[in-house]
Amino acid sequence: SAVLKSYGGFPVDREKPDASAFKFALKSLKDKKILGIFPEGHRNKSEDNGLQEVKSGAIIFAGKAGVPVVPAVLVRPIKFLRCTRLVIGEPFLVDAENPARLSKEEIEKNVEKLVRVTNELQEKFAYKKK
Repeated sequence: SAVLKSYGGFPVDREKPDASAFKFALKSLKDKKILGIFPEGHRNKSEDNGLQEVKSGAIIFAGKAGVPVVPAVLVRPIKFLRCTRLVIGEPFLVDAENPARLSKEEIEKNVEKLVRVTNELQEKFAYKKK
């Protein structure tokens, strides 16, 4: 937790999320800082790099702050002394009538787009064993 904070991060207790995490995320984005979010709600350590259930947090924060979502994937599982590539996709804006006040359907549509774009990046840049 101290290391995370020293790099400008904010630890979030997924079991008991509170308003301070939400406020920190929005303030960071409005202050033009980069906010990294694992869209699955945690690091995905699966060996096949398959996407698990994607949460709506990244979409909601981007909509409220009026900033683009920048999809990114690790194309190989993180392991000690192993090369892992971070692939960054094209940014996209949250598609909604009023991005600051998303409807349930708009959230679902934008989460589906994030999943689609992330899967495309994963497939396009997947690590090929030699």
